[in-house]
Amino acid sequence: MPIYPRAEITQHGERLLVTSLSRAGLYWPNGQFHHLTTRSSDTELAEAITAALARSREEPAEQLPKAASIDVTPVSDELGFPTWRAMEAATTHVGITLIDGDVLFAPYETVAGRGYSGHDELPPARGTTEIATRAREALAEAAELSKMVVTHSAGNDAANDVIPPAAVEGIPNRAEA
Repeated sequence: MPIYPRAEITQHGERLLVTSLSRAGLYWPNGQFHHLTTRSSDTELAEAITAALARSREEPAEQLPKAASIDVTPVSDELGFPTWRAMEAATTHVGITLIDGDVLFAPYETVAGRGYSGHDELPPARGTTEIATRAREALAEAAELSKMVVTHSAGNDAANDVIPPAAVEGIPNRAEA
């Protein structure tokens, strides 16, 4: 089975984190992160995605960054969340795969602080403009899929606003549990 380069984008408010993933059994963050915002240029966004995919490879699990505890992941730690559950309750997510020169984007639905559920990939992209356009389309679709759980209003991006209130009435805020 071929090993395809993988990356992901995590959005919290106006903040974007492009993470390179390496394969060690499953795909895990390999320590390369690119911090951007929704206002970053198409060139900056496409370059971050391209660099993350270029760094993606198969490597031994012991060489990949480890979380400080079972409560955090390298991505939640990089974004400044106190736990991975708090991150999942407040972010949207897009998976990225490179196959034969085509960059594929798969929007994910945030499921009430219980992780992300993948959806169909968008049409493939090549080149700076197409990659940035498709990334923004996938981010918009992930936000729409997750709107009952996560909002990306300006208020969500405050440095200390990392544990959001429950987004859906009647669902406990597991981020604070």
